[in-house]
Amino acid sequence: LGADISWIPEDEAAGAVYYDRGIKKDIFDILASYKFNFIRLRVFVNPKAPGGYAARQSEAFCDIPHTVAMAKRAKAAGMGVLATCHLGDTWTSPGKQAKPAAWADLDFAGLQKAVHQYVGDTTRALVDAGVTPEMIGVGNETSDGVLFPDGRRSNGEKFAALIQAGCSAVRAIDKNIQIMLHHHLGRSNDVVV
Repeated sequence: LGADISWIPEDEAAGAVYYDRGIKKDIFDILASYKFNFIRLRVFVNPKAPGGYAARQSEAFCDIPHTVAMAKRAKAAGMGVLATCHLGDTWTSPGKQAKPAAWADLDFAGLQKAVHQYVGDTTRALVDAGVTPEMIGVGNETSDGVLFPDGRRSNGEKFAALIQAGCSAVRAIDKNIQIMLHHHLGRSNDVVV
C-alpha cells in the first residue's frame, strides 16, 4: 500500500503539521499506522529552472537532495521507496513531455547521455546515502513518449533508446533495483497490451 507524498517537504516548510484523530504526529508515523509500506517520490531534473516545479519556491523541492531526505524518512519508517525520475524540470504527463531547460539544445546523443547521467545521479545519491530504493521509475506517464519531440512514441526507436539510457544507468549501479515504466493507462489492458 503506497502513496506519492513528494509534496510533504514543501508543506512542512510552509508550516504544515499532521494529525491523526486529534493527535499531532509525523506523517510517516501516521501512514505506517495505516499499513502504508511504500512511498513514491518524484524527482525533477532542475526544479528551480525557469518554468520548473519549484521555480517560485524558496527551495528546489523534488530535486535529488530533497528526494534523498524523504527516502531516509521513509526507510526509517520501514517503508520501501520508488523514486520516479521525471525527464523534465516539472511534471511530465501524456502529451506534455517538455525537455529540461539544460537539455533543450542537446542533439539526440546528448539527450541519451543526459538521461543516463541524471537517472544514474539520482540512483547513486540514494544508494550512497544508505537508502537504496526498491524501484526507480524512468520517466513519468510515458504513454506518448518522453523528451518531445525526439522521444515521441511515434519515434519508437528514439523513445526506446532514451528509456534504455535510464535503465542502463540503474543497472550499472545495482542490478537488484527494479525498474518501473509508467503508462498512464496501466489498468486498461486492452490499451496497454
